[in-house]
Amino acid sequence: MRTFKKRPSELLIPELLRGNDSRVQLATLQTLTKLIPLAVFNDSIRRCIPQILALQGDEDEDVQEATVRALGDFSQHAAFHDDIQSYISKIPELLRGNDSRGQLATLQTLTNLIPLAVFNDSIRRCIPEIIELLGNSDYRARSAAILTLTKLAPDAVLSDSIEKYLPRIFGLLKDEVMDVQEAATRALGDLSQHAAFHNGIQPYIAQIPQLLGDSHFRMRSVAHRTLIKLAPDAVFGESIKMHLPQMFALLKDNDEDVREAVTVVLGDLSQHAVFYDVIQPYISRIPELLRDGDREVRSATLQALTKLAPNSVFGESIRRHLPRIFALLRDEDDYVRAAATIALGDLSQHAAFHDDIQPSYIPWIPKLLWDSGWEVRSASLQTLTKLAPDGRSPYCCLLCPVN
Repeated sequence: MRTFKKRPSELLIPELLRGNDSRVQLATLQTLTKLIPLAVFNDSIRRCIPQILALQGDEDEDVQEATVRALGDFSQHAAFHDDIQSYISKIPELLRGNDSRGQLATLQTLTNLIPLAVFNDSIRRCIPEIIELLGNSDYRARSAAILTLTKLAPDAVLSDSIEKYLPRIFGLLKDEVMDVQEAATRALGDLSQHAAFHNGIQPYIAQIPQLLGDSHFRMRSVAHRTLIKLAPDAVFGESIKMHLPQMFALLKDNDEDVREAVTVVLGDLSQHAVFYDVIQPYISRIPELLRDGDREVRSATLQALTKLAPNSVFGESIRRHLPRIFALLRDEDDYVRAAATIALGDLSQHAAFHDDIQPSYIPWIPKLLWDSGWEVRSASLQTLTKLAPDGRSPYCCLLCPVN
């Protein structure tokens, strides 16, 4: 049997980290992080940090991720703060290098350190190199740089350093790679939550409604989320309004996914009074959208109507379209019948529509409990509880089974 000479773990662990077996490296990193809370091992662990840092550029992604996590764990303990500070001082040089894997892991580590104020001064000195990565040939580095800068921005001490670079960040809204466009769009929404960046963001708002017409659902989705973040803030309301006619023109786009996305946004923006006058003219498109050949568009329109309902300014417009909503209870598609059933239940909660939700329509709801589509049966149950939650609803007498 082969025997091994006993060696102190502090000598063995660096050797294990330098090895070529990723499983051993992962297990070693995991062991080290478990030892962190035990002060007796601090000096030994500290001597392993150079080898840990070297693993940031490892070709195995699992090892990279484990290294980033380990450095994040070290940063949570004051005993290692001096070591982390020393590491941060080397980050500008690491970011200027040509190792894209190392750059990405370094940015991730830096992002994890941002919440710890003790490192802010050191991190601030890395900003110029992070900015340079916005022009890196590797799209992943551009996206990661945007994310890191966005995470840095809320800190009052760091925000001044970021603000002057906003044109470079938002210039990537037109990047040729979708991942980078998506990161820049998300950054605009995130930074809009901080007053320090409001003036810098204004010139780029026009590009967000345009992205709802993008051919890829990810861009439409992030554009939608960004608009919803911008909408409640009065400082952005007028800027968004200027571009809504262009956006709502997409309700007639040839791509059904685009029509659906714009319909959803119409409903969401209706929650904010600043947009009422711009939205009102487009309510006339609802009958057309309720007859759309795509089931997702018909369903999205029903959901948008229920969002419009609480606002009395849209009441008359909705009332005119109720017959078409009820007609969709017999739509050929299960998904649409379910959406129409839920919409009926939601509209029934508003007294303004009680007289319009005619007795001839209400008895259809129990009938749908036997619908062939499970979504419709489920929607019918939900709607029944809304129509007659306690036996005192004005609809109770109408909810008798229909033969």
